[in-house]
Amino acid sequence: MSKLTRVLKQIGGVPFVYPLFALFLVIVWIERPVMLKPMFFFTILRQAVPLILVAVGQSLCMRVRSIDLSSTGVIVGAVYILTGGWIEAPTLVLCLLAIGLGLFVGAVNAWFIAIRRSSAVLVTLATAMIVSGSVLILSGIRQPDRAPADLVEFARLRFEGMPVIALLTIVLVILFAIALRMSVLGRVMNAIGTNPKAAWTSGLPYVRTVFTVHMLSGAFASLAAIVLIASLGKGSVTLGADLALFSLAAVVLGGVSFGISRGGVIGPALAGAMLTFLFNFLTAYDVAQPARLIVVGLVIIVAAIVISMRENKAH
Repeated sequence: MSKLTRVLKQIGGVPFVYPLFALFLVIVWIERPVMLKPMFFFTILRQAVPLILVAVGQSLCMRVRSIDLSSTGVIVGAVYILTGGWIEAPTLVLCLLAIGLGLFVGAVNAWFIAIRRSSAVLVTLATAMIVSGSVLILSGIRQPDRAPADLVEFARLRFEGMPVIALLTIVLVILFAIALRMSVLGRVMNAIGTNPKAAWTSGLPYVRTVFTVHMLSGAFASLAAIVLIASLGKGSVTLGADLALFSLAAVVLGGVSFGISRGGVIGPALAGAMLTFLFNFLTAYDVAQPARLIVVGLVIIVAAIVISMRENKAH
């Protein structure tokens, strides 16, 4: 009986996104089986990559009871670095500069949050506005143009029908999840998420950990910008405007909230893919944008209720 109880507890601890995504795929298989054919499935998976990357970065911050709303500004800034034409350099150098922007913004966020003890919401929102405003000023002088040709060509590469960008993202997320699970960083993050004050007083590297997760979050947002611009082929000052909001939804659906890391890295990544599939599914039925937002909002509310019930039961 005790073994059965343990099994039921393990099943009950599975992140909400796993059964939800399985149910959703069954519905898609019944209603729109064409979406599961390799050509369509892989195309949607490539569309999901930016949200997956931002969600992974967001989940790291939330595991240490922080938050990152600056991803919108980082994406806009990174896109402008790649397409603004201000810097004449090879594509690899431009990509590294874009990632550098994400690391810098993450470090600024962490300095205010960990050292100055400022509100993570206000700080990251402020940095997003500062970066976005700076890009708008610069774009008044020089509009974003086309993406580097070799970056666009790379986005078109496929391996056995699967976009290479999607394949590399899956590999990156899996390896990152394994590394985080086996590293000291992952254990310190869990300790901080469980009790930040106890982690601080016990001598754990709280400041360094907050710096690390926010800089990683910024880097993941920059990678999302690179994928966006490679897939679309042209820059815009509005690219990725909704990714910060939907990344929060993906993180919650993936089983991660403030100080709770049941879903790890894989859960939010899977939730990001599910939300992208859900939007495409609703688009196939000609559901308008406002209605799509309502449906996604209802899904998030249900997930939040389930997570809250689990936590209350656990305590």
